[in-house]
Amino acid sequence: MPWCPTCKNEYREGIKECADCKEPLVDLLEEDLVPVVFGEEEEVFRIKDFLQFNKIESVQIKPSDMDGIYEIFVPVSEEKKSKKIILIYKTEQSKEKMTEEKENREADVSSAEHSLREPAPFTTQKEKAENYKTSAYTLIGVSVLGILFLILTAAGFLNLQPGIMTYFLMGGLFLLFLIAGISSYNSYKKSEKEAVLENHLSTQIKQWCEKKLNATVIDEGLFEESVPEEERYFKRIEKMKYLIKETYLNLEEGFLEALVEEIYPTIFE
Repeated sequence: MPWCPTCKNEYREGIKECADCKEPLVDLLEEDLVPVVFGEEEEVFRIKDFLQFNKIESVQIKPSDMDGIYEIFVPVSEEKKSKKIILIYKTEQSKEKMTEEKENREADVSSAEHSLREPAPFTTQKEKAENYKTSAYTLIGVSVLGILFLILTAAGFLNLQPGIMTYFLMGGLFLLFLIAGISSYNSYKKSEKEAVLENHLSTQIKQWCEKKLNATVIDEGLFEESVPEEERYFKRIEKMKYLIKETYLNLEEGFLEALVEEIYPTIFE
């Protein structure tokens, strides 16, 4: 039976045009697409291949509003099936990564060193932006004052008579300061934009943790009652990271470590 692609009304055989929309009728309607997962380009293409391997054919990848992040879209009728397949994929990937990380830890460090390890150092994009901003203003300020000093000296306003070589050397030095300052300012503006995205992602993950994570969920099957508190802490941290990474793909390790350290007290203290 023919259908109108605009109003979705069905018509009898033989009718060629929609009476309401004046649109040519089609034999089949194109199904609406819905997003099911997002991540970096390489990861979403692997998930797309996995979905198609599992008989989800109409898979589309589109760039999202965040730089470097893409979304996978599937037909509405395939949404539930696709999400189950994606969950299987992410679970297997996480298990493989956790197994690899565990083997690396056991090979490289003793259990005593593990219990005393410090959180991975991490600088937020906001902190980076502030550092770049300070450097930019300092370098540009010094260069402008230096160039102004050379101009006033050359014009005779200052009672100094440096040689021509000194002018060239100092002028070149202040020019380098100016170029470095401009570069730092550009980095500051870039980090400032990335800080907004990072803050948005951090808020989103915290809200997800509030809804999905609690002490019972995290501790379930994780350790026996005899396990000391220090070891419990590290096992909980690793499980929280694992659970978060199941939903949010390709998080930077330092960012995730710092975020979990921040969330942990809200659940266990």
